[in-house]
Amino acid sequence: LRETVLPSLSLIDTGGAALRTSLGGLIENSIYLNLLEGKGFLRDISGWKKSSRAPVEVDFIVKVDGHPIPLEIKAAKKVNEKFMSPILEYLRYSGGKLGILGTAAPYQVFPLGDKTIVNLPLYYCSSSGICMVAAS
Repeated sequence: LRETVLPSLSLIDTGGAALRTSLGGLIENSIYLNLLEGKGFLRDISGWKKSSRAPVEVDFIVKVDGHPIPLEIKAAKKVNEKFMSPILEYLRYSGGKLGILGTAAPYQVFPLGDKTIVNLPLYYCSSSGICMVAAS
């Protein structure tokens, strides 16, 4: 009976903005726990925000062999170009070449000039999944 007070969240069926925000937060938290995989607090994970006045931010910055890789998580079934803009902004800022977008869409590589964004399905968004993408 207690479950009846909780909203029903589903990646497929949740359409309202308020519930999608909650769903996104739950997914980000789950991904964060996956990123800690075996290293706990020793893993170097942070986030990035361009400035206090600019709304541009990236959910996670994960270091792989000393190189920061931006990871943006979206509770979406399809890749949308606007999802890539914070990643590209971070790559321009950092001089990096690789960014990762995590969605429920299939694996896909987006070459964008000298930069590459890889859509990694949510179930692969872990330390080992990111290391695998960085190595390829």
